[in-house]
Amino acid sequence: MRLNYHTPLPCVVYDRTQSGGGISLRAYGTVYFPATATDLAELMGEVLTTSIPVDRQLLLSMEIFAAAKLEISDRAKFLGLVSSLEPLAAQANYPDSVLRLVDGFRAQVRSTDLANVSQEEASRIKTLLDSRLKDLERESIRQALLLTIREVFPGDNDSLKTIDDAYALRSKMLHEGTTDPYLDRKTHAVETILRRLYATRIGKPLRVG
Repeated sequence: MRLNYHTPLPCVVYDRTQSGGGISLRAYGTVYFPATATDLAELMGEVLTTSIPVDRQLLLSMEIFAAAKLEISDRAKFLGLVSSLEPLAAQANYPDSVLRLVDGFRAQVRSTDLANVSQEEASRIKTLLDSRLKDLERESIRQALLLTIREVFPGDNDSLKTIDDAYALRSKMLHEGTTDPYLDRKTHAVETILRRLYATRIGKPLRVG
């Protein structure tokens, strides 16, 4: 399922594995949701008639979540699910005292002479360092994400640890190419937390826990 919020319709369902031509045969079975036609009609009716303002960051997160479920490999599914958390993380700016500290570091970088490098290379390095220091003016996405989990699930340390560990594993997978022998379990754990989070955000109970 792909959530399409650029039109009046709430979503579009499509088959991304459909063959473009020739003869193909494919069979599989999956049960996600014991929904009847009446259940789906009721759900779609609620979506089309609701007056609740649209949270575009939440919709983006759901779109990435739905796309991740269609991936073939376990690693792609895991990376997509963890990435769907990021639109939900609102990074807060630090207080003025911290901003002044960061500004001091940036000024020091700009005024420092870098030995044993060319002027062009020194300029490039300073620009990169200045950019990374500027990112310190607000909290990291990871910390903002953990704050979101604490707010939605107060006192739920298990969910907090699951998301923190998953985000750390995602970074290792992207930057080091590693994997995990229990990736399917961790994917399921992240998916469960995300579904609970979505249900809380939209104020609807989960039909399947």
